[in-house]
Amino acid sequence: MKKTDYLRETDCINGTNGTDKCAMWLRLREMSKYIERKEGLSQRGVARLIGRNSSSYNSAVKGRVGYVTETLLLDLYSRYKDDFNLKWVKTGEGDMLIKSADDIQKASTVVNQAWANNSPNAMVNAAYNGNITISDSENTNRNKYGDSPDEERRWCPVVPTSMARQGNFDIMGHVTKQIGGSMERLYAGTAPIDVWHYVTDNDLYPFYQKGDCLGLKAYDIDDRRIKTGNVYVVDTNRDGFIFRRFRLLGNGDFESYTFNESDPQSYVIPQEDIIRVYSVVLMFRY
Repeated sequence: MKKTDYLRETDCINGTNGTDKCAMWLRLREMSKYIERKEGLSQRGVARLIGRNSSSYNSAVKGRVGYVTETLLLDLYSRYKDDFNLKWVKTGEGDMLIKSADDIQKASTVVNQAWANNSPNAMVNAAYNGNITISDSENTNRNKYGDSPDEERRWCPVVPTSMARQGNFDIMGHVTKQIGGSMERLYAGTAPIDVWHYVTDNDLYPFYQKGDCLGLKAYDIDDRRIKTGNVYVVDTNRDGFIFRRFRLLGNGDFESYTFNESDPQSYVIPQEDIIRVYSVVLMFRY
């Protein structure tokens, strides 16, 4: 590829572009997103933080080949040595973030307590990292996609926002093939979570808001545990992830709506447009 070319996410994710540059770019984006969330910064702000030209940094994050370098990743690492795992930064192996034994124990205690609660829509105020709220949204059974108690399953992948918005793409099918891959992961304890997903809008405010992190469990569309009126993430061919309340219609279609009774903003998603349905098992808020 030429230095002026841009890497394409679909090629990187699907493995059609197997270059080291592609893997490096995906790690760069995850590091940048982490810093943006942690510090409340824009990409321009992150560039200033590490002493980089904002235009060049933006080009790198967007995947312009000539700007994606190991030196840039190491600049981010140098600023956040206490956060990032150097082996992951260089090779993509292991987890992106350094997790101490205390962190793991705190996460395990909090998540397991929330999971044990088993009451619909119960909110559990937790002390993990000082100010995270975790909720157990419904009593769920063991997950047909795999409930292995090993460490690999307990650290579940975070679905990148760009992937969540991608149409005609079975995210769960992709994740199932990517266990141990380069996606960012968050701890899930013993809760049967398949993926984590960050809320991108305020359609379900005040119960959920932009930036909340959801622990999701995958269901097939005909699963009997899907109930009318509950909150789900529905993966669609047309728009990717849609996070809302849903009514199940007699013909198999899903009607999407919000908590705002005066302006529910409802619309119907045809059954044939639905790839998969995800139940919200846990939620935490920074």
